[in-house]
Amino acid sequence: IRHILIGMLICFLLYMFYVFYNNYVVNSYTYSLRLKGFLNYWNLVKDNLYYLFFGYADHMYVSGIDYNIMFKTIFGKDSSTEIAYLNILIKSGLCGMIGFVIIFIDYFKQIKVLDEKTKNIGLAILFSLTLSGFVETYLVSIHLVYGVYCYFILSGLCEMNKLNNKAMEE
Repeated sequence: IRHILIGMLICFLLYMFYVFYNNYVVNSYTYSLRLKGFLNYWNLVKDNLYYLFFGYADHMYVSGIDYNIMFKTIFGKDSSTEIAYLNILIKSGLCGMIGFVIIFIDYFKQIKVLDEKTKNIGLAILFSLTLSGFVETYLVSIHLVYGVYCYFILSGLCEMNKLNNKAMEE
């Protein structure tokens, strides 16, 4: 029965992605700009492994020139930087993306062992933060309060669990 439920969940998620794509992405000018940023990024890095693995930070942070202006100069005026994962790839390449994945896997492992109520809160925050990376830069920007507070709460939950475990051992 568990496999059936997992299969149904996967089908439901695929259907929701289909609905989201057809109703929002296709009809949204701003989201199409975000996806165009990914496509333009891929077209630039697919033949250059150095930039694929290490990113464009050396080109993006030219003294005196705004990051968004440099982005549009390199990746095209029909692109947007509002997807956090694209920002990670541009600034740090796959090395930076691997670092973020490791951090989130570590959060997930620490949250899995919490008590049920705290685990649900931690998972909700973790998933909302990772999903928001597809539409906004909360994941990587310290200018937006939501991401910063999510990291604070996740770290607090994980540290609280470590302290509770240490107290139980004594």
